[in-house]
Amino acid sequence: SPPTSPPPPAPIVWVDMPGKSYKYSDSTSDFPPPLPPSSTNFELNQLQPGMRGAGLALAGLAMFLAAFFSWWTYRYRKVRVVTASQPMFLHMICAGSVLMAATIVTLSIDDGVADQRGCDAACMLSPWLFSYGFVIAFSALFSKTWRINKIFHNPQLRRIKVTTRDVMPPFVLLLTINTIILSVWTAVSPLTWQRSYLDGRDQFGRPIASY
Repeated sequence: SPPTSPPPPAPIVWVDMPGKSYKYSDSTSDFPPPLPPSSTNFELNQLQPGMRGAGLALAGLAMFLAAFFSWWTYRYRKVRVVTASQPMFLHMICAGSVLMAATIVTLSIDDGVADQRGCDAACMLSPWLFSYGFVIAFSALFSKTWRINKIFHNPQLRRIKVTTRDVMPPFVLLLTINTIILSVWTAVSPLTWQRSYLDGRDQFGRPIASY
């Protein structure tokens, strides 16, 4: 069944306490009348379908373009200018872009489209996707720059061959550090999705909006 949005706060109901009697403001023991229904519709401030659709469309476009350029790089990998641009690092940048764009998908999930467990998983998955994507893309750029720097800063002007294996340590180091930090975070204090009430109240002190 589709997820349901959390209901607004339950109405106040008077109950009889056995062995106790109370007098209310009208000097009687009769229960006061129940509060009237709120004249203001309870606002959940969920993400609107149009806004969610636009975000998912842009995320899909970014992932499609990254995949396309990765395929293009593989297709023309033997062309001199592509070979000089180091295809492996171009593929890494595309992969990082896909992961960072996927973060938009998890950030678009709220209790309007998923239950509490799904919202919690989406909250904790967001930093994993963005951190991994950023590390993969940034380490590729760093490795490319370091590779070029090592070639051009050669006082003896000797021929230097820098292999991909020579520039992988920064990538592995950054990825390992992020994995450790994210794993500890997820195990000790994971992110959870929570709904909070805003400060606005009706004339009886009942909240009228949440987020």
